[in-house]
Amino acid sequence: MHDQESISAEELKAAEELGRKAAKNQAGWLGQELAQGRILEPGELLERVREDSAALYEVILPPTLSGEWADEMTPLMLARELGLEDPESGAIRGLEAACEAWEDGVGETFEAECERLLELHAGGVAGIVGTFRLELELGNAAMRTRRDVVRALHDAAELLQAGEDSAPVRDANGNTVGRLELELELPPRD
Repeated sequence: MHDQESISAEELKAAEELGRKAAKNQAGWLGQELAQGRILEPGELLERVREDSAALYEVILPPTLSGEWADEMTPLMLARELGLEDPESGAIRGLEAACEAWEDGVGETFEAECERLLELHAGGVAGIVGTFRLELELGNAAMRTRRDVVRALHDAAELLQAGEDSAPVRDANGNTVGRLELELELPPRD
């Protein structure tokens, strides 16, 4: 049951932000494909996308509210996330407006985020800055030797290769012994 009662500006802003987050998460799949070398010529794809954004959709599609994939948002999930559903009656207020705001967030973010990732992987972009942090805590049973540290560094490298920008690092027993953080930023566009 959908009630078209009004939705607040804060709720619309929250819906739009959820759309932006979904767009960045979906673009993250492209980032993983790029990091794992499954897209062999990111520079060529970037040129094609700049000529015609439809070229991007040959490789990856933006998120939708279809619920087609297991973790994909649906209109009902969005309503519940925003608190638009009356728990007693089940009435949902402002659903159409919330869905439109979510889709606006996706539209504003998805292509730009994919293009940013392509630029990072295509190379040759002057002015990329960022930080990489890796912290490991030594001392537990599986983190005492040089060999243990080398294994943890190898695991951290595999996490980066898989496209992870922020992840826990674990010892041979599966205990969390550290964390890696990679933050890259492109220079602002003119």
